[in-house]
Amino acid sequence: MSVLLYKQRFRQPNYKDTPACNYAHVRYIARRRGVVKNEGMDHGLFGKLGPGEMKQFDTWKEVASHVYYLSKEGKNIYRSIISFERSTARELDLIQQKDWRQYIEAHIATLAEKNGIKIQDLGFACAVHDERHHPHLHVVFWDKSQKVSKNFVHESIPNSIRKQLIKDTFASRIREYYTEKDAARDAVREITDKEVAEFEQYIKEIRPKEYERIKGWFEAFDEDAIYADPVYGVFSDKAMLPLVKMLFEIKDMIPKDGRIAYKLLPEEVKAKIDELVIALLKSNAGLRRAVNRYVESKMNLVKLYGGSKKYLSGKRKELQKEAERLIANRITRTIKALCQKERSNRFTEEERRYHTEQLIVELLEMFSRLSYGNDRRFEDGQKAMSTELSKLARKEKYLELKDKGWERE
Repeated sequence: MSVLLYKQRFRQPNYKDTPACNYAHVRYIARRRGVVKNEGMDHGLFGKLGPGEMKQFDTWKEVASHVYYLSKEGKNIYRSIISFERSTARELDLIQQKDWRQYIEAHIATLAEKNGIKIQDLGFACAVHDERHHPHLHVVFWDKSQKVSKNFVHESIPNSIRKQLIKDTFASRIREYYTEKDAARDAVREITDKEVAEFEQYIKEIRPKEYERIKGWFEAFDEDAIYADPVYGVFSDKAMLPLVKMLFEIKDMIPKDGRIAYKLLPEEVKAKIDELVIALLKSNAGLRRAVNRYVESKMNLVKLYGGSKKYLSGKRKELQKEAERLIANRITRTIKALCQKERSNRFTEEERRYHTEQLIVELLEMFSRLSYGNDRRFEDGQKAMSTELSKLARKEKYLELKDKGWERE
């Protein structure tokens, strides 16, 4: 066990779904529950994409798209985690996001050096997850100048990074430990790997429960957390190929002249789009969950104003249809963009897959954003309903919320 946990890996650059999954990973670390968000933003990403100072990114999509295209070029996107037990993080004053920003700014060179990346060629993005017992920092990083993809990194590299981080983070405490242990010994000048191991064992023995708990979390983290985002598992050939085929069949059915809007399309085209809506929902559990979450967030708003069981049941079905219409409209917008782009060139198979992947990611993001907005309006409505409002006041509140857009995308 360790006073500092470090894990590093990457998805194979030659896998077809690697760009989309790296995109999803950035989205996951930026927005998952527990992330310490940038002030006034809906995500917590900070770092550096190019030369200059480390900064808080305006949008997580800026980073996710950057990583997506780097992945398309075959560059390795490394995913790493630095974690401490809660009491250790407090001792190190790693409490607010700015504290973690200062920490990684002081130590990011270690990650670069051990992975053979020149500091001027390093790009990275980070997010702090303030878990109850194990606050941790996600660091996604890459070599901007990388020419040849790597399919393997020896386990000695992340282990070497962990040891160096411990030496640099706990240097004074390690020296204090050895001074207390052997008062006759000269002061420790250069901390060795052996001394790091002895210090780790000492910490483990004085805090056994804390470190067994964090060890269990860390060992289970890969499957339970990194791949928890609904985007993962969506982009396999089995799932994607039928969707790619359907999307581009619809594109080829679109009339060459006239406005491209769902309600104005020929009935056979609308039927094909509806078929794709069902296929997307059937093949993608993550999208189904996002739609269900959206429907529930709208139902909460409906329930604020009452209604019979029959009314509420009918309203739920209506909202499900509304969600499907939103998907159909987003498909239509994607097809419109594809038709405009194809005027100058034909799409390759890889490009077809990319645009279909992007449609799915955009749908997930759309429902996430809409559900979040509905939740905020529901909270406002609850506060309003907790007062003695007359029926007229409640109606006015309903109209106010409706005017804010909760009935629309």
